[in-house]
Amino acid sequence: TKVSTDRRTVLVTGSSGYLGQHLLSSLLNASDLDIDIIAMYGSLDSFSVADYNSNNNGSRVVEKVALDLSNAAAVSDFMSELKKKRSIDVLVHLAAISSPAVCERDPATAMAVNCPKYLIHSLPAETTIVFLSTDQVYDGKSAELYMETDDATPCNVYGRSKLAFERFLMKCRPDKSVCLRSSIILGPITPHACRKQTFLQFVFDRLQNKCPTQFYSDEWRSVVFVKDVCKVIEWYVRNANKQISTNSSDKAGVFNMGGPQRVSRVELAMEVASSCFPDMENVHDVVMSATRASLPAGDTPVPPDISMSSNKLEQLTGIRMMKLADMIKQSLG
Repeated sequence: TKVSTDRRTVLVTGSSGYLGQHLLSSLLNASDLDIDIIAMYGSLDSFSVADYNSNNNGSRVVEKVALDLSNAAAVSDFMSELKKKRSIDVLVHLAAISSPAVCERDPATAMAVNCPKYLIHSLPAETTIVFLSTDQVYDGKSAELYMETDDATPCNVYGRSKLAFERFLMKCRPDKSVCLRSSIILGPITPHACRKQTFLQFVFDRLQNKCPTQFYSDEWRSVVFVKDVCKVIEWYVRNANKQISTNSSDKAGVFNMGGPQRVSRVELAMEVASSCFPDMENVHDVVMSATRASLPAGDTPVPPDISMSSNKLEQLTGIRMMKLADMIKQSLG
């Protein structure tokens, strides 16, 4: 017997990751949402006992499911059983192999995990799909901020795997899918144990321990705050039935999702130093500027400048993305 359709069901993949943990907390603390959340995750054992209902306002995590997305048969079997019990109103697909270097070493696995076509085939036709894509679908050679209408010609396997899934969604479910091309996500630490925090925590630790570190001055991104990303996804969850439909296809499609500033890694590190260690002497002995172009080419191609405009998404949702200085204050105190 299916669960009552009065409550909507949201399936979140990658729930144990950095964004996944923040998103679960955000959805559970949204006072105007009343949803059941199915949290799918990989192999982080501690996530199975993590408490995500302590601030429950009506929404709840009803099930946590450990599944390997590269195992198509196991995931398809789970989805088949899930559909017998309840509707799946929204899929928020965050799970990915997000390390470009790992993707480059094993393209087949990267494509299997990052472009899981079988997952979409197992969904009901009415399900709204929110997919976390990447700014690395762009090649980084443009002299202007990237727009969604610019050519997507990724230079690495990671970007190509994400773009492949974007194109699959736009072909098979164009009016029910949104692809969010996210920049580097920054923010506070996760509520529970996580394999990896953000670049902010890395920079803070290097500064706190006065460890000399080279930061690139010739790579630029439109870094984005994790809570802004959660707000955007929340907006789609909240408006899934009425906003993403055949009659409102401008709400679906591809959107850049970055902050308002074009920032290099060394600029980001200096901003952390200025905010958190204003009295540090000889800061340039710790934050050392370097150019990737001056170093031998690595095994993983990296786009140099994939800063982008997110005006289209901001105009649609009304969510104004936070500036870097404010991200640092809210993340590192």
